[in-house]
Amino acid sequence: METVEQIKTRMKQSYKNKTGAEVGEDTDIGLRMDVFAAEILSLQANADWLKRQMFIQTATGENLDYHAQVRGVARKSGTPAQGGVGFSANTPAVTSINIPAGTLLSTADDVPKRYVTLAAGTIPAGNTDSGLVPVEAQFNGETGNVLSDKIVVMVQPPMGVATVTNPAALSGGTNDESDEALRQRLIDSYKSVENGANAVYYQNTACNVDGVYSAKVLSANRGPGTVDVFVAAKGAAVTTNQLAQVQEKIVEKREINVDIQAQAATPQLVNFWVEIKVKPGYYFSDVEQRCKEALSDYINSIGVGGNFAVSDAGNILYNIEGVSGYSLPLPSVDDIPIAPGSYAAVGTISISQLNS
Repeated sequence: METVEQIKTRMKQSYKNKTGAEVGEDTDIGLRMDVFAAEILSLQANADWLKRQMFIQTATGENLDYHAQVRGVARKSGTPAQGGVGFSANTPAVTSINIPAGTLLSTADDVPKRYVTLAAGTIPAGNTDSGLVPVEAQFNGETGNVLSDKIVVMVQPPMGVATVTNPAALSGGTNDESDEALRQRLIDSYKSVENGANAVYYQNTACNVDGVYSAKVLSANRGPGTVDVFVAAKGAAVTTNQLAQVQEKIVEKREINVDIQAQAATPQLVNFWVEIKVKPGYYFSDVEQRCKEALSDYINSIGVGGNFAVSDAGNILYNIEGVSGYSLPLPSVDDIPIAPGSYAAVGTISISQLNS
């Protein structure tokens, strides 16, 4: 796009070509050209903005939403991370210790992330542990997805309870869908054309539900005339409400005489072992943490019926700050296919230091 000075220079040259006279900066003509050049620049900027909003490849914000509506695609809202925590007492409880729903918890980070229990828990008399209690982040977003043993603070500890922790990673937290993510779904909707009955149609319908990250359609899974749509959140199971929303949408648009059901995909744990070589000047513990977080994000992104590719994991490791090399011991040398009715979930990620 031209600058104001370039526009003024062009106008002055055109004026000189037609009149043979120079335009002085402080003359009436010169001042008018200043005003006109600024307005022309504004018009060019508006025209350029309008041109970008005309195409899905460059549209942004609300205008991208309008393009998506034409294809029946909607921007998805963020969801909170979910998982389970366990409460413990220092000594066996004399009587049952009740842990109320709504108990506030957090991580021990410099900027703590807060979570809340979704149901009541109990440490039975004679025991020291409560078993798993469902918990959810108090905010939407991927930052709520944390590794195991990160939720260790009770904001107001229930009487008799000494410690809390999450034995497994929390997952399922997603950000509000970005322009780029929505754009990609929109472009994909043109690449794989729906016909109102094919697998792509049901998959896209399911993935339009907030919190549903991936879906896999299986025909005749329960016999002739049946269609099952397996759905999952990002690295986590869908909620009962999300599953009900998917069922409502796919039943509304199903073919005649087709028995269609939304099914909650089951977790398939992905275990990965790797030895990393740390660059000089870096602490292994810091690099290990970054590796675990990055690999966990990758596993959570695979979705229903996907594939854990060792080459992808290797590329991720090479791009982590502080990693100079890695080695894969057995059994991490093989890709891991995810079953059609399952989603990839973080299992054991074991990272050790490679000194040679």
